[in-house]
Amino acid sequence: IGLKSVAQPLEVVLDRIPFVGRCAGDLMGGATSLVTCIMAAALSILTIAIAWFAYRPLLTFFLLAIVGGLVYLMKKKADAKRYDTEIPMAHATPIFADGAPKAGSIV
Repeated sequence: IGLKSVAQPLEVVLDRIPFVGRCAGDLMGGATSLVTCIMAAALSILTIAIAWFAYRPLLTFFLLAIVGGLVYLMKKKADAKRYDTEIPMAHATPIFADGAPKAGSIV
């Protein structure tokens, strides 16, 4: 709610534009709601992580090692896929096997 209140003036300013203000204000309201929701979720997770670290530091380091390993494996797989030089080709059956049309074929 606090983050949304900080972004509220953008919506109000756009609401005051004649003819398009209501639509532009609603679009800005939706966009700011989405962004502030993502920011609030990230800050909440950070707060929970700090509290968990203070309560169970050994388990936190163990879980961070697992997550770090998974991130490393995913990045390694993504890099291998990105630099794969094989270009997929479409395989088509040739109409003329020896360069000349077959008897009875429509050209």
